[in-house]
Amino acid sequence: MAGRFVRGVVVGGLSVSPLSGGGARPLMLSSSLAAAYVGITGGLASGRRLVGYGSVTLRGVSLPAGTPPLIGRPAWVGIAYASTRPVAYSCPAMVSGTPPGSSGAPQPIDTAVVFYGNGGDGAVLYSTGGSLPCGGIAKPAVSPAEGLVSVPWQQAGPVGLSTRISYVVPSCASLSGVDAGGNVHTGIYKVDVTVAIPFDRAGCKSVVTRTTTVNVYPPDAGPGAPPPPSSVMLEHSSLPELAPQGFRPPGFEEP
Repeated sequence: MAGRFVRGVVVGGLSVSPLSGGGARPLMLSSSLAAAYVGITGGLASGRRLVGYGSVTLRGVSLPAGTPPLIGRPAWVGIAYASTRPVAYSCPAMVSGTPPGSSGAPQPIDTAVVFYGNGGDGAVLYSTGGSLPCGGIAKPAVSPAEGLVSVPWQQAGPVGLSTRISYVVPSCASLSGVDAGGNVHTGIYKVDVTVAIPFDRAGCKSVVTRTTTVNVYPPDAGPGAPPPPSSVMLEHSSLPELAPQGFRPPGFEEP
């Protein structure tokens, strides 16, 4: 109700209880901005999600350095329940219908992000642990949470099958991925650069220019692959809706 938990929820070693007070924007976050932060959090499961404000307790895992104790702490929480639909995986060690090292019913791995700081400045990503797709069990784990956002880029070298590009990011950001999609017949490719920015933004005060390489055609395409394009043109992909406040690409104004 209004972005708050109205009954207790338990996911692995994480429990969330209803919590009154905090005003209309607990921890300086509205429910819509908290949901937007959950939406860009890297590492969350892709199943059903639940977002709300409540009292959080996390047990059974060691917290990252600098994280305050999460025992009855007010926080915004995004819980992602792993999908229970069957998914096909390529597991070379499988010789039967049961992955090696598994026993009994599989245990889905649910994940959650806990925003414990004002304005979302400070968050951890929690995994309940469970059954791995190709056998074995993953233990519960927690790590600093990061937001994934697309950033503008500029060509930094001659364009071709492999092209250097540059992009400007907060100094604390790390490159998450470079995607190039296009057509070998036209040679036109749309490029997207995604970076990971920690929700603990203490080290994000300055911006830096970095470079990376865009490859539009695999060097080992193999027999039967179409020939590479004779010429290449790179375009910016359509950026998603403007990243939430605090995660705008450099040069984008905050509201």
